[in-house]
Amino acid sequence: PSLDDYFTKEVWPKVGSVLCLQCHKKGGDAEESKLILLDPKKLQGHAQDEAIVKNRDAFIKLAAVKVKDQSRLLVKATGGLKHGGEDVVKPDSKGHQILAEFVRRVNATA
Repeated sequence: PSLDDYFTKEVWPKVGSVLCLQCHKKGGDAEESKLILLDPKKLQGHAQDEAIVKNRDAFIKLAAVKVKDQSRLLVKATGGLKHGGEDVVKPDSKGHQILAEFVRRVNATA
């Protein structure tokens, strides 16, 4: 499946909307961070699709940035780099595997 399909079928429903969106939204604990996500469930029609695209693009941007040879997305999610939410995604968990596969796909197309 394409990067878009993987994000919409795996990353967003199983990790992004469940774990990241709780804090990384306007009014959330991480609203001062650079990662602010939109909740597609609170939107309708075309705006819903645009929210998914914006969220995907934000994840792609973080996935492509390297911190000591690792993706910033994975380092942050597992509690590295002063992530206020600490280790939201446990190493070797299903969520971590999904994010790691997303990072691999992002960097394979870069």
